Amino acid sequence: MVELLIAAAASVGVAVSMGDGHCDLQPRLLGGWEAAAANVFLCPDAIEREGADPEVVLRHELIHVIQDRVPGPLIPEPLLTVLTRDRVPSGEALLVLVGEEDSQREFECRVLTELLSSEAVADWLERTAEPQLNEVGLQQL
Repeated sequence: MVELLIAAAASVGVAVSMGDGHCDLQPRLLGGWEAAAANVFLCPDAIEREGADPEVVLRHELIHVIQDRVPGPLIPEPLLTVLTRDRVPSGEALLVLVGEEDSQREFECRVLTELLSSEAVADWLERTAEPQLNEVGLQQL
């Protein structure tokens, strides 16, 4: 499935790379999305050290790409609050609230990472490349 996600990213002009200067500066960072460079990066050492699944990390970062390509929230309120309470552990939620500039966006991404398959994320990402579908929301998937 990682290959499917990488292909979907490439189809919309987003590169996927392994390792990045950010990985060295933030040892617990698993990955990131650099919008200005159109690059998603994964931090393989941290992924291995944390026992994370590279597919899940990549899916998470590609949802951030979708967030940047689709206007407005992907999950409307109050549904986001309900899903966050149900899906994001309280300790993790506290870290997001304290550490994230845009906590709503990060909660949305974490919830969707858990709820959506890699196939659904790849399809959604590819749909964002079509101008008439640039406002594709969850209800249209």
